[in-house]
Amino acid sequence: MTAKPEAERSAAAQTELARLRAAGAVQKVLLVPTEMGGSDEPGNVVWLPPACAREKQNFDRRVQQQWGRGVAVAYAAVPSYDGDGAVPARLALTARGPGGNLHAVIDVAKHVRPAAVAKRPWWKFW
Repeated sequence: MTAKPEAERSAAAQTELARLRAAGAVQKVLLVPTEMGGSDEPGNVVWLPPACAREKQNFDRRVQQQWGRGVAVAYAAVPSYDGDGAVPARLALTARGPGGNLHAVIDVAKHVRPAAVAKRPWWKFW
């Protein structure tokens, strides 16, 4: 459940992340939310497009509704990266507890346009 540490990102990946953050294209998300015992530290932080952040929030809400507070739940949020990117390509979410399991995979890559595309105005593609 560990995000890619900044020290392991190339300068290009860090520059791209800074550009995406400045444009509001990604937002900070905790892999394990504070409500489930997570903390705001580098190994628990990923940057996701807003639509993906909402998908994760919805999954976390379902986990909390299904099991409530005080029930032991095995929870995992595992990012996977394609290459050296600072934003994961996918985020696998799993929760196991009494009476059931929840699983989801968020396809982050479909929400993030490559840098070359993002810098070109839409009318340049016609």
